[in-house]
Amino acid sequence: MSASLRLLTACERPLFHAFRRTTGYMPRLLVQRLAAPKTAPSCASVCGFSSTTRHYASHSSDAVTADPETIKAREWFNEGTQKWNNEDLHGALDCFEKSAWTKATGDAYYNIANCQLQLGRHEAAIKSWKKSLELSPNRSDAHVNIANVHALLLKDPETALAHYEEALRLEPNDGEIRYNYAVVLDSMGRLEKAVEEYKLSVQNGTAVAEKNLRNAMARLLTKKAEDKAKNAGPGNEK
Repeated sequence: MSASLRLLTACERPLFHAFRRTTGYMPRLLVQRLAAPKTAPSCASVCGFSSTTRHYASHSSDAVTADPETIKAREWFNEGTQKWNNEDLHGALDCFEKSAWTKATGDAYYNIANCQLQLGRHEAAIKSWKKSLELSPNRSDAHVNIANVHALLLKDPETALAHYEEALRLEPNDGEIRYNYAVVLDSMGRLEKAVEEYKLSVQNGTAVAEKNLRNAMARLLTKKAEDKAKNAGPGNEK
């Protein structure tokens, strides 16, 4: 992945508020989707916010039960959410881990991964998201987060593409996943497929993809013109 990507990083899940951290002029990548907090950790002083309503994955509310393990796991989960909201990442991680140890759930492992990522533990985060997927296989956001880490931090775009594709299998009309998929394709020079995915992203309501679509189309036309001129050059006449 190019180091010149402009990032659109999610601070929270409920409204998918996001902030932009500029590192260049190339495509923006929508980053980490968090499950736990009802209010985001304060980052207003460094963020320019935009918002899009997203699904909210808090602790799954199974049928009311007197099962003491379930009750205790939910208590640890709720305490972890509170600590996250208070920007206590280590405390939140400890609580989510205790929730998962008490009774393993996809939600707990998903939030463990989010905490680990914020603490710079990228490989551990990937393992926890994968554990979340074992317990909740239809969680597309876990695939998105794994893909983002592979694309941006581990510089492994092929693995990133595989996880975006799996996320799109689960959420084919999610314009933001389409956008991320297109950004990685774009960065790899796969412009025709990137243009196709940017178009689908725009059709599914991701306005930020419009500029990238124009730029990718312009570069694709330039590339086609260069290829045509090269093929028509001396020594290529039939």
